[in-house]
Amino acid sequence: MAASRVADLLRECEILSSFVVQLQLRLTTAQHRLQSVATRAGSEELPTNPRSTSITVNEKLRRTRRLYFNDTYLFEADAILVDCSMLAKGDTGNECTITLDQSIFHPQGGGQPSDTGVISTTAGWNMEVKHVENSSDGTQILHHGTIVSAAGSKPQAGDAVHLEVNSDKRKLHARLHSAGHLLDAALINLGRVDLEPSKGYHFDSGCYVEYVGQVQAEEKEALIDKVNRETQRLIDTNAPVVITMDENEAGEISRTLDVGGCKCPCGGTHVQFLSEIKSITVTRIKKVKKNVKFSYTIG
Repeated sequence: MAASRVADLLRECEILSSFVVQLQLRLTTAQHRLQSVATRAGSEELPTNPRSTSITVNEKLRRTRRLYFNDTYLFEADAILVDCSMLAKGDTGNECTITLDQSIFHPQGGGQPSDTGVISTTAGWNMEVKHVENSSDGTQILHHGTIVSAAGSKPQAGDAVHLEVNSDKRKLHARLHSAGHLLDAALINLGRVDLEPSKGYHFDSGCYVEYVGQVQAEEKEALIDKVNRETQRLIDTNAPVVITMDENEAGEISRTLDVGGCKCPCGGTHVQFLSEIKSITVTRIKKVKKNVKFSYTIG
């Protein structure tokens, strides 16, 4: 009899624990959406709820597992829906934000644009993913999009969904991002260790890497030529891009990238071999206050 009562209590604890996790996830998503609205309206960022820390949740359970960390070329996968927030009734054309237990979608950040694609169910419900970003606490990936097909019932927490990223955009972003890191390696090889990378912009609308340091006006033309030659030499070696990862007990991942012998922390998607970049052309070196910006394109 006592054993039965203990089992009942344990089941109740599991149910309550699951409820707390879902409550915290919904709270985080709601806060993020409010902050996004405030930002679009030109308002100051809304403060986080000071009472939210009163709920204790296992952070590892709440984290979105980032499948793209392990494989840039994983364009399709399945996941479990954690939360689905809609602005209206969930009809076709309405906006929707989804969080998952794991994702192949890279969120915008680190100078890299977000992936786009589709999230769907076997019942026919379909959402076009237009923008992806991290939650305000950095533990979850938020998938924002528009409902394309409302066939079947609205997906619920615990439902299985299928993920597809736009593979062409993914491969382009990986090439652009890896190219930015290869510039760092080329400058080191050329002895320009006085230039320290501080900011990268790896959008196809105009890529650049900004460095702390200066390049004299009379040096620019020759340095552009040297960097272009050195990046091509590195690309021709077709060396692999090496990524190493370590995870602590809290589920936090430390990820290090090695491109052309230059190592640094990075959470973006990258090519597997340098030859995939094809070519890099530095088009301009421009002074930006106390820094210098190298603009580049890829072949």
